[in-house]
Amino acid sequence: MKKIILLVIVFFNIFPYISNKTVSMVGVQSAMAEIGSEKGEKKPILADTSTKKSTTDTSTNKNDTSKVHVYQTVTVVSGGTGGSSGGGGVTTSGGTVGGTLTGSATSGTGSTDLGSSTQNPPPSTNTSTPCDDAKKDNNLFKRKSIPQKQHDQIQKNTTKNEYGAEVKLAAFPPGNTPTFKDVAVHPNSNPSTNTFTPNFTWNSTDGYTIGSDHGHPGNTGPSPADLVNAHEFLSNSDLVAGGKDAIDYFKDNFTTTITTDDATYIVRVTDWDKLGKLYDDYYKNAESEKNGNDDYQLYRQECKNKDPDVSLGDQSVYAALKLYGNAISIAKGDGTASDFTPMKIADGHLASVPCPN
Repeated sequence: MKKIILLVIVFFNIFPYISNKTVSMVGVQSAMAEIGSEKGEKKPILADTSTKKSTTDTSTNKNDTSKVHVYQTVTVVSGGTGGSSGGGGVTTSGGTVGGTLTGSATSGTGSTDLGSSTQNPPPSTNTSTPCDDAKKDNNLFKRKSIPQKQHDQIQKNTTKNEYGAEVKLAAFPPGNTPTFKDVAVHPNSNPSTNTFTPNFTWNSTDGYTIGSDHGHPGNTGPSPADLVNAHEFLSNSDLVAGGKDAIDYFKDNFTTTITTDDATYIVRVTDWDKLGKLYDDYYKNAESEKNGNDDYQLYRQECKNKDPDVSLGDQSVYAALKLYGNAISIAKGDGTASDFTPMKIADGHLASVPCPN
């Protein structure tokens, strides 16, 4: 009888402890949190399982976005204060997702940033300034160089129709002193619209295209199409096959030159990712293209209203920087393609960027 009473006493002493521990463990094991969220919910993380392609493959004009949902279980150890870059101490099960977990396992709540599981090609490493690019523009059109001879011929031929030529390297890698391929100046490739479309190549036979130069008979500056079309060349199969060195060189050196009677405008890309989005938005459909051109005309008129003496070409530059200035830069030279100066919008007006000699 004494043994039975003793067992009952022991049972009632340890039951609350067992009960509390059981509830505690069940609570921990059942906590499902969304990655990057402060709510204790289970939500999918998109993991890219598609065949990798160039992010600028314009055969479909979109990146490959085939996705499957992969659920990530997060067991919360203790709330945690993440600060500005991470959630409070968590552990994960079910595999590794791109990025890192940061934060301290103290009290409170926080967010967790695991980055992205999609592996995108690294961006261009070009860190040149507008003045650096202007120097490159001046070097491109050295006296008696092939690009300069092309430019002179384009300016001479462009009276009623657009004439142009591709700027091509004869060999790649180019070495310290690039040799250019002598490409004949030719009329626009689309007579119905009177627009010049470059013939892009990247091979030893036809040359390695790093730019184009064409004239505008109406003396206007770069058009919206002139600004965004460089993006489509990134999907060229020969360029892609050339690997990272070829793509980086192309990104860092590609230029679109527009020639008028008294000025030369050179467009360079400063952010290829943003240019890709602008390209997609512009060519989304016929209406978006029309809207893009209409917006361009509105900003040209805005520039004229502010400064009536500004040339047609400079009005185009103003509109270009207003609409696409987060992805491109523009330098202006004289009619002979020399003395290039970066352009900017300052206090609502088109202005030049002063550069050291």
